[in-house]
Amino acid sequence: YNLYEISHYMEEEIPVSLSSIVEKYEARLLEKGHIIKTVVNLKKYDDMDPRNNLIDIILENMIENAVAFTEKKNAEISLKIMDNGRELNIQLEDKGIGIEDIFYDRIFNMYFRSSELSQGNGLGLYVVKTALGKLHGEISVKSEKGRYTLFEINIPF
Repeated sequence: YNLYEISHYMEEEIPVSLSSIVEKYEARLLEKGHIIKTVVNLKKYDDMDPRNNLIDIILENMIENAVAFTEKKNAEISLKIMDNGRELNIQLEDKGIGIEDIFYDRIFNMYFRSSELSQGNGLGLYVVKTALGKLHGEISVKSEKGRYTLFEINIPF
């Protein structure tokens, strides 16, 4: 469904507040007993930008991955959203199982799964990369096996 939404995305869609998107995910995670720390600091980025519809899809898939790839009962997630006047920067870090660096170039491929913990269909990060393509955004990953994974996203505006 996310891929359908991305392929039919139009900037004229009814915008949703980025702040309300973050609040939605905070509430969902806290309700399930997970730990989330968020920082949202927007200077020039419009909180009601129509691109937030795609950012919602990106965050949904990133957060689902963060929760899925933790060995603990309660996932620990840090989400920072800031802008520097030219681009929106999103950093999502989890304290999960990590990703081996040999997989970095393949984790955004359709159907790729790098762990036995993967219960999904291998589309989450592919969906993220596809949505970022529509936004002309970029994503990078840093990880240490058994300790953390940090994704950093930059979206020009």
